[in-house]
Amino acid sequence: MRRILPLFLILIWSLLSLGNLYAQAPVPVQGDPPNAALITISAPDERGIVTISGASNAVFPLAQLAIRNLFTEQTVYVNASITGAFSTTIYGPGRTPFWISPANSIPDNLRNRPVALPGGAGVIIYGNASNTVNIPNGQFPTSQLTESSVSRFYTAGGIGNGASFWYANGRVNASRLNAGDDFIIEMDMVFNLPSNTPLENLRMFADIALQPVAVQTDNNPIATYIAATHTNNGLSNVLTPSGLAIDNLRGDYQFERIEIPPTAIIQDGNVLYVGLRFHTPLPTDLPHGIYVPTLTGYIQQGDRPPIRWETSDIFGSGAGISQKPINRLPVVMNIGNVSDIQLPFALFYDHPSDGSRGILPTEAHVALSNRVRYDSPTYILPPANYPLEPYLLNQLPNSYTTSAPPLLPLLFPGGRLKATITAPNGSVSDLPDVAIVQNRVSTPEIDERTLFGGQSPIDVYRLGTNNPEYANFNFNQYGEYLISLTGNVEDLNGNRYNGGGTYRLLIAEQID
Repeated sequence: MRRILPLFLILIWSLLSLGNLYAQAPVPVQGDPPNAALITISAPDERGIVTISGASNAVFPLAQLAIRNLFTEQTVYVNASITGAFSTTIYGPGRTPFWISPANSIPDNLRNRPVALPGGAGVIIYGNASNTVNIPNGQFPTSQLTESSVSRFYTAGGIGNGASFWYANGRVNASRLNAGDDFIIEMDMVFNLPSNTPLENLRMFADIALQPVAVQTDNNPIATYIAATHTNNGLSNVLTPSGLAIDNLRGDYQFERIEIPPTAIIQDGNVLYVGLRFHTPLPTDLPHGIYVPTLTGYIQQGDRPPIRWETSDIFGSGAGISQKPINRLPVVMNIGNVSDIQLPFALFYDHPSDGSRGILPTEAHVALSNRVRYDSPTYILPPANYPLEPYLLNQLPNSYTTSAPPLLPLLFPGGRLKATITAPNGSVSDLPDVAIVQNRVSTPEIDERTLFGGQSPIDVYRLGTNNPEYANFNFNQYGEYLISLTGNVEDLNGNRYNGGGTYRLLIAEQID
């Protein structure tokens, strides 16, 4: 009896521990995004191939997953087990961003297409390898950047309409500069060619730009959102006199096009080594704020006109690539050492209200647009559970025909969220201050065009808490709710962004 009692106590303790474990990590169901905390990315092998693995409950049981390298747009598909575990391999060294999207079933006609990734609610995670990758036999000009302030990065991109890709080790002289300072980018690039055929009379060009994220205007010390390429689909800071958002704007600061010297272009069989060197002073009147560098490359052979790398047949002819590709370099530039940075947090964007989509805080000086109808001044939803997790509409292109890495490489887990909800009867729900643990992309719908149409913003980026009070708050009273929401996130370069404010939501039934 004495020996049985300790064994019995151990058994009870084990069962209680298992109960606590499953209480913390419930079994996901179809429609839930992958649990980023249960997904790992291995170090790359000598070819740059990584293994992406999900532990049990990483996704819902027997899910089919689409996984896309957001640099090169290569996509692989894999089936999860009955426990929700999975494992697959794909190219993606360094801090490559991967979009992982599970679905009950992904039809063949939605696979291997240069459009939005099929599947349900997904997540974007980054590799955790080094900021640089090994380039065997690389032949590049000598680097002039030796200071400790240098920011290093790895990036890549598709070429030849998806037939192949380039990759690069990159350096920026500093991620924190002032207007008028020298701005230097160096990239040691490797292009994979379709054959060993020598390329004669080759010229290559590059456009470098700074894409604004948030800038200071009118002597305001707070840096606020500004529209730019692929950050303006569904949201704008430029409004008509009546307050309507204006889409399709470019706020990028474009530098002069540079030509890469022929001596910095070396072919070695089916590999092209390219040494890009860019050096210019920043404009003295450049507004202080947060910027992301972008690269647009062109190639010319003989008398043919220059053509973008992504679509040039010099690099082969693939099945297709994004309609409006963009190469954002994964480094965030803080010009003027700004510290108070605001991003617009939208709520309920995936829960339309009679054609309107989402609401912004009443204090916001920006506006939403959804290309279906102009948003109503009052946002009305029927009684139900809705998320209080905010959407960042400037993070992704929000387009069916274009994939791109997030504008900002945000740090997860990282940041906090706090909400207080006042119901129509005056009762107050003071939700706990919680951590933002991952992102979430898209809805459970396998093809979001069936929900919102092909022209409306789709696959919108949402901050996730994995907390049921924030993911499924119960709005069960008729009347107006007042929501006070504050939050912050941080990028991998140490910049912190704040968002939120006061939101108004009317709960009512639709009259037929």
